[in-house]
Amino acid sequence: FRVVRVLYNLGDSVGRRLLQEEYLSNPTLGRRASEILAKEGNEQAAAYLLEFLKQRYDERDETVLKMRADAVAALIQGGESTRISVLQEQLRSDNRRVGRYACEKLVDIGSLSLMKLLQPAMENAHSGLAAEACLSVVALADPDGLRERVLEFRR
Repeated sequence: FRVVRVLYNLGDSVGRRLLQEEYLSNPTLGRRASEILAKEGNEQAAAYLLEFLKQRYDERDETVLKMRADAVAALIQGGESTRISVLQEQLRSDNRRVGRYACEKLVDIGSLSLMKLLQPAMENAHSGLAAEACLSVVALADPDGLRERVLEFRR
């Protein structure tokens, strides 16, 4: 998968074809391949992620909640914002790590219009989540390229 992803990132047609034809239909790699392709507006990948978001899930499983946030972020980056409520729920979550991850995803998306979603997290009683939300707001406003520095720091 890593080799195909590198080829895809380099703009190679074989990498794109393999990602779309082979990995998108692979049960273990389909979600990850869909996240990559959905960011560019691939309809098949977006449909896969929308179906993934409809599935039942354990609301206490942090890994699943983060996968759902990744899926929504990819959809939003590809122009599909109907499932933004998933991120809103996570920002209000009692699980601080999930809330912080949702803040990070909003910075990754980089849309200034999403800044208003961060208000509940900024008002959260847990100072760590509130601080992450405030950092996210400032990064989204992007004074002096702060968003790029925050993204680089998180890598």
